[in-house]
Amino acid sequence: MEKIHILTFLLIALLSSCKESKEESFLTVTNKIIQLNEASVLKGEKVDLEIMGLCKGFCADSLFLFRSLETRNGIKLYNCNTLEFCGELFKTGKGPGEYINLVTNGQYEKTSEGIKLWVSDNQLKKIRKINLTRSLQEKKVTQELEYSFKGDFFSPYYINDTCIVAKSYFGNNMSFCAFNPVNQKRTDFFNFFNQDLKGDDLFYVSGNSGIKSDKSKIAYAMIYLNQVLITSMDGKDRFSVSIGPPVSKDKVDKTSKRNKVEYFTSVAVTNNQIWLLYQGSTRSDIELSNTKEPSQIMVLDWEGNLLHYFRLQERLIQIFIDQTKSLLYGINNEENLIRYNIKDIR
Repeated sequence: MEKIHILTFLLIALLSSCKESKEESFLTVTNKIIQLNEASVLKGEKVDLEIMGLCKGFCADSLFLFRSLETRNGIKLYNCNTLEFCGELFKTGKGPGEYINLVTNGQYEKTSEGIKLWVSDNQLKKIRKINLTRSLQEKKVTQELEYSFKGDFFSPYYINDTCIVAKSYFGNNMSFCAFNPVNQKRTDFFNFFNQDLKGDDLFYVSGNSGIKSDKSKIAYAMIYLNQVLITSMDGKDRFSVSIGPPVSKDKVDKTSKRNKVEYFTSVAVTNNQIWLLYQGSTRSDIELSNTKEPSQIMVLDWEGNLLHYFRLQERLIQIFIDQTKSLLYGINNEENLIRYNIKDIR
């Protein structure tokens, strides 16, 4: 009888542990829980630059790259130092150098031949390297490389000529995979989630990610989860970091869009740090309060340790970093560009 009681207790404990593990949204991954203390205030200043419909930006060496709601695929380029308008590149279409749905993570490289930006188009199934310097000089898009791919690739990153990594659908889940454009071979390393995706799970393919400068790790943040996933290029070394206990994806799926909490809405990285733009509110909260609660920023190292916790004086929709000058930029709801000096933040 005593043995039966012991076995029953062990079975209940096992089932309880299984139930608790399902609360993890990310599949088979170790999670570090961060508890936030009082935030420091990070003050910024408005940049004297007006772009109608400004919604997204990147910094590629000496160039600002801005997307706006006014142009579908166009990117406006400005000089980072003088704020001088340099030109607008990319057009909508299916012809040479044209795009149906242009996407970029801001991944670029600087060589003696100029500043080169990686862009992709999931509908055209193309990944291209564009020489921005020559394109501005010649007043037309100058393409240096083009790779074709099969399937759907979201937020692709170029590693080398035989390896491009990205998120992609794998059955009913989201996979982290590598694609060899030379032999068209795809390798799926792991699924992101412990549950299948549903038809309205588009936020899971959002572009909130950043790659380490040496291309050894990527950080992924997915708006409605309070976890950030950090993974190596082969997926073998991966873990997550959460603000408090991880949010259950199952509970998120059952919550209406207006009542979903928006956690991390943007990621910006350096070779030593991961900057996370944190909101912590729902659309319903904002509508009811009729206020624009200032955003917060958490800074992690690539091992998942919390380095800094900031409260801003404004609400931002996106952040990006100029690593050459140690400046953080943010875009707010009023389509303004805000600049923060982060030189002494280590």
